[in-house]
Amino acid sequence: MAISNEDLYKLVSKLPEETKQSAYDFLEFLTAGYTRPDWDEIENRQSW
Repeated sequence: MAISNEDLYKLVSKLPEETKQSAYDFLEFLTAGYTRPDWDEIENRQSW
């Protein structure tokens, strides 16, 4: 699903000020090479 920069901007601009740093940190995490785990990885995590 493609999301425009404008859509992201609108969403972030609606956030309360005290949550914007957390949203930014999460976006930084996602852009730092995050990859979705495959089903085997998910299954292994659930058994921790």
